[in-house]
Amino acid sequence: MSVLRKLAFAAVAWSFCTGVAFAEAMPSKVDVRADSVGFFPYANATLLAADGHVVVRTGTRTILGDAMRWDLQKNRLVVTGNVRIVGGPSEVDGVAYARNLATGEAYVVRIDPIPATFAVRYDDMSSAREGPAPPGYFDSVDLDGQRPYMRSHHAIVTPGGSVRMLPAEFPTAAGPSLTLPTYLYTLVQNQYIALSAAPAASFDQPYSLFGTPASLTAAHLRYDSTNGVTEALDNRLVDGDKAYLVTSVLPFRDSQFDLHAFEVIRPGLQQTLTATHLFGDPFVRDLLSYQLQESGKLLTQTIQFNQVGPSNSAEFDVGTYEHDIKHIFGYQLKASYGYDHNYGGFPYTNDYRVGGDALITAPPITIFNTNLTAKYEESFTAYDYPHEITTGTTTVTAGRKITPSVSLFAQVQFEQSDNHYSDLAVGRVALGLPPPGSPYYAPDGTPYPGYFAYSGLNTYRSYELQSTINGRGDDRVQLTMYYNHDFPQFHGYGPAPLYVSLDIVRRITPSLRIEVGRSYSFGWDRQYLSPQYTFGISP
Repeated sequence: MSVLRKLAFAAVAWSFCTGVAFAEAMPSKVDVRADSVGFFPYANATLLAADGHVVVRTGTRTILGDAMRWDLQKNRLVVTGNVRIVGGPSEVDGVAYARNLATGEAYVVRIDPIPATFAVRYDDMSSAREGPAPPGYFDSVDLDGQRPYMRSHHAIVTPGGSVRMLPAEFPTAAGPSLTLPTYLYTLVQNQYIALSAAPAASFDQPYSLFGTPASLTAAHLRYDSTNGVTEALDNRLVDGDKAYLVTSVLPFRDSQFDLHAFEVIRPGLQQTLTATHLFGDPFVRDLLSYQLQESGKLLTQTIQFNQVGPSNSAEFDVGTYEHDIKHIFGYQLKASYGYDHNYGGFPYTNDYRVGGDALITAPPITIFNTNLTAKYEESFTAYDYPHEITTGTTTVTAGRKITPSVSLFAQVQFEQSDNHYSDLAVGRVALGLPPPGSPYYAPDGTPYPGYFAYSGLNTYRSYELQSTINGRGDDRVQLTMYYNHDFPQFHGYGPAPLYVSLDIVRRITPSLRIEVGRSYSFGWDRQYLSPQYTFGISP
């Protein structure tokens, strides 16, 4: 059985186990029906409101009333007006009923024969205890005049997991509304629940299908310049902030399977795995990357393994954290040792390498209300045959606020890479290599004269200028310009000499945001002008 297939089976088992654990804590499903059911995903409270002939079914319990307000973050629902609860040891009735679904704590207000509040356990009035409810227990948000994110006559709620509307109508300020047969909104408060394992696309609109407190499955409508309009399906499994597993399948034009996984083994030790299987590629079908990192008090240690088809590499890194010498500079160091297996590589299939990296940062300064930062990074890699690569990169950034809503950002970066094959006598003799300048003959007899005497120098210069205009809330207009001046200048392979993009973000409703982008590449791949659109929709 392949590694990817084993991981897929493990993902299914994990989803099953986590779902059972949450189902024991609270009702696995709550069914809400009414003349009108509205969903309000506010920042400070996520609410489900129902009005008119309200019927709430949770397990064997059925709650009837005229109106309902359910705080989904606190797991507390309040039903008012002609309240009746059936399905328990005895029928409960009153004018208001509040219940915490997580703890089972419930209170009912009755006015017959006299006004009184009772604490009810297991919906059994015979054991009810008269007394006031905790302060604020019956409080609810006033939603009069508020437009819901979506509304329906029927909602199915997985507490702590999701809200599904059947059908789902999305009202707008303009009047017309969009109606879908069903729509699922995830309630999971987890930084990993929105991760995607699918490759990048110009447009990617998700449509949630299934959700639990520990998982989310979604379909995607995508567009990219290579494959055009495509579809995708992905699934996310989360375990708090300790672990996640994200899988994605593009079954049609792209025909690939992607997987991202992350786990905190213990404090300071974590592992990451990414994998891709290309169904239609006859040469490179599998790509795999694994990383194990330990963060100690003084150093970080990392073990990495990468595979691209039949070629693979392994590396061990030891690095420091960034240290600051107050008012002078900061520095960070790293050393590495690695192995490469290049299938069909020339002149060597296998090689070992050592490397070093040093980063120096200058303290930030402010001149004429402009914040300036600068850093320099030097890296070096030497192979067991006479091959060395040295790269130095200088980066300077500047940021300034012109007005409270207008800001400017600029960055200049210079990178120089020296790719050098030198005469390392010890390494040459140990490996039995020919002397520099002498022809090297491949196994088939092809000569490569002067291979070890080659020395190449590349220079990359990039300039970035960005202007941002912030409106109310999320509204934003951003203009970005890049200018790249490289030597040698790669036509169609490296960055475009000139690139300009304009992004406009506009919040249409409290729960609907649209982002539209337009970009131009000048003088790239023998094309003077290469325009491209981007479009995105988010809550």
